[in-house]
Amino acid sequence: MPLTFVDKKKHWPPPKPVQYLLAILVLCAAVAILAGWLYVRFIYTEPAGTDTSDNTTQTETELPDASYCLIVIEDAGYERFALIKADPLGESVSVMALSPSTETDNGTLAHVLQKHGAARVTQTVASHLNIPVTNFLSFSIADVQNLFTKLGENLQCTLTEEVTYRDENGAIVRLTADKRALTPKQITAVLRHTEWKAEENSTNVAADLSAALINQCLRPKRSLKGYFELLSNTAHTNLRIDHYNAYLSGWEHLASVNDGDLAKRVEWITHP
Repeated sequence: MPLTFVDKKKHWPPPKPVQYLLAILVLCAAVAILAGWLYVRFIYTEPAGTDTSDNTTQTETELPDASYCLIVIEDAGYERFALIKADPLGESVSVMALSPSTETDNGTLAHVLQKHGAARVTQTVASHLNIPVTNFLSFSIADVQNLFTKLGENLQCTLTEEVTYRDENGAIVRLTADKRALTPKQITAVLRHTEWKAEENSTNVAADLSAALINQCLRPKRSLKGYFELLSNTAHTNLRIDHYNAYLSGWEHLASVNDGDLAKRVEWITHP
C-alpha cells in the first residue's frame, strides 16, 4: 500500500460561511469603537469655540472715561452755569448748577465770565472744584432760542416755580410749576425771569433745562452727529470734531441706556 502524506494544517482563507461571520464581527467591533469615541468626544469635550480660560478676548467697544462740559448762559445780569458730567462706564449723566455769585480766587463766576469770557470761567470752575473741566458751550439767551427753534421740537421740562411774562403782543402768560412742553420763546422767558421766590430755583434753571434736553435728545436712533453740528453752529465752544469722534462710543452707549430720565441734576459732582 503506498504511503500518502496528509497536510493537517488549516488552509486560508476559511470557508465562505466563516468569512461572513468574521466580517460581521469586525463590523460590529468598528461600530462599537466609533460609538464609544463619539460619546467621549461630545459628552466630555467642550463645544467648539468655547474658551474656558480666564483670558477671554474682549470684543466689545471700549468705553471712554467720564468727561465734563460747562454750560454757560453769558448775558450780563442773567448769567447761568451748569456743569455736565457724562459717565458711560457708570451709565449716568449728572448736571450740577453753579451760582453766578460763587466766589473763587478770581472773583465770582459772573465777574470772571464778563471780564474774561467762557474759556477763562471754565478754567476757574476746574480749579475751584478740582475737576478736569476743559470744554464749554456758551450761549446768549438769543442763541438758546435759536437752538430750540432749529431743533424743531418743544422741550419737555418741569418748572419748579410759576413763571410769568409778557409775550410779543403784551399779553400776560403764566407758566405753572409742573411738567410742560416749553416752546423756544417760553424757554427764553424762563431764562430771563428774575422774580424767583427761591434763589436756588434761579440758580438751577440752566441745569434743569440742560438735563431735560439730554433726556429728550440722547436717545437711540437719534442723530448724535446732527445734534453736535447744531450745538457747534449755535454756541460759542471749544469742542471740535475730534472731540466728537473720541467720545462718540460713550454717547452712543449712554443713548442706549437712556429711558428718558438718564440725566439728573445733582448737588455736587466729584472726580474719581
